[in-house]
Amino acid sequence: EGLEATLSQFARIYAGTALLVLFLALLLARSLVARALEPLEWVARKAEAMSARPEPLPEPETEDEVAALVKALNGMLSRLQEAFEAQTRFLQDASHELRTPLTAILGHVGYLLRRTPLTEAQRESLEVVKREAERMGKLVSDLLDLSQSGTWRIEPVPVRVLDLLEEVKEEFAKSFEGEIRVEAPEGLYVRGDPDRLHQVLANLVSNALKAGARRVWLRAFDLGDKAVVRVEDDGEGIPEEHLPHLFERFYRVDKARDRERGGSGLGLAIAKAILEAHGGEIWAESEVGKGSAFSFSLPASGPPPPPR
Repeated sequence: EGLEATLSQFARIYAGTALLVLFLALLLARSLVARALEPLEWVARKAEAMSARPEPLPEPETEDEVAALVKALNGMLSRLQEAFEAQTRFLQDASHELRTPLTAILGHVGYLLRRTPLTEAQRESLEVVKREAERMGKLVSDLLDLSQSGTWRIEPVPVRVLDLLEEVKEEFAKSFEGEIRVEAPEGLYVRGDPDRLHQVLANLVSNALKAGARRVWLRAFDLGDKAVVRVEDDGEGIPEEHLPHLFERFYRVDKARDRERGGSGLGLAIAKAILEAHGGEIWAESEVGKGSAFSFSLPASGPPPPPR
């Protein structure tokens, strides 16, 4: 019995020691794996934090696999940057080159429509030429705007949201037979470029009118550190499957109809680029037959300092 008791006690001690050693080994292995993965996690964090125009990653002084990975990533980033810059130069050059002939076409068509006797068929043909040239001119301007979006210098100033909404309302009220309502807190300010923000709102209201809206609401909400501006309409609405793609370049919900309305498919992409340059974001909600709502957020601001 004494021998059995001794063996049993030894077995328990052995099992406990084995479990302790196994536990310590697991802790050590976990620590070693975590330490080994730290450089890769650092690379992953840097990659996730990259902007639209990323900077090269700092290259480690070591000559291990992580250093080789960073060098490969930097090489890829350099090639992507060169391709992006080449694309931007092409868009800018093409846009500038197209403006001159379009201006000439519109000038001559305008002269013919104003100064020469025309048959009804001739006038209709010239009106088509004028309309298409104007649409092409808008597309060229949008392309140039979008190609320069990464180099915009946004000089933010305090902008009173209520004034901004009222300005956009006045711009469309003269030609719109429906109703545009404005609802915004009196003392709500955002930091931004007034002209660029006006451009965003005008695009959203224009889209609402093209969608057959009879009523448009321009609303703003104070959320403390940021403001949310919302453009709602009672137009035809947008099918749900199109919502994730609305802010992509050249994306049209109904290509034939949008072309007839003069849309380039770039307005929302430009609006998104403008808002991102301001540190904001934009999103859309819609239901077919009930209307759409486009909302965007901007950093809030205090009022401008009083003049001295």
